[in-house]
Amino acid sequence: MMVVRYNPELKVCKIVLRTGEQQHSFNAPYQLANIPIGLQPSSSRFGGSQRKFWKDKASDAVLYQTSIKEGDIIIGGTDGLFDNLYSHEILNIIDIFLNDCFGSSPQESLKSINTHSFTPVFTKSQLANLTKRKAKLLAHDLVKEARRKSKNKTC
Repeated sequence: MMVVRYNPELKVCKIVLRTGEQQHSFNAPYQLANIPIGLQPSSSRFGGSQRKFWKDKASDAVLYQTSIKEGDIIIGGTDGLFDNLYSHEILNIIDIFLNDCFGSSPQESLKSINTHSFTPVFTKSQLANLTKRKAKLLAHDLVKEARRKSKNKTC
C-alpha cells in the first residue's frame, strides 16, 4: 500500500507511507482465504509447501499507522503493480495525471469530464461521482503502465 500526498503549490506528489511486502516467500503473498483441504497439497506449485500458507488470518498482517488528509491518494496494489513500477514511477504517473488531466479545482475537473451539465454548485453526490471517476482513471493509468513494463523486460 502507498499513501501519496499532492502539493498543489509545487505541483508535485510525495510518499507519506509505503508499506513493505507481506509475503511468506517469493510469489507466496499473504492470502485471506479458506482453501479446501483437498486443494492444499497443490500449494507447492504456487510458492508454498506448508499448510500455514493457506491459513493466513487478518491478525497475521503487519499493521501500519499514518495520518491522512483530505485529497490524499491511497493506492492498494498487488505485486503486479509494485513489482513492475518503482515508487518514483508511480509518483510520476500521479503527477502527470493530476497536472495534465484535470484542472486544479473540483469545478474545473467536473467541467472537463462533463461539459454538458456544468453548474457552479455541487451536491455531495456529484463530488463523490467526480472522485470515483478520477480514481478509476488513475487506476487505469497505473495498471496500464505496470502491464506494459511487465511485458517489456528491458525496462
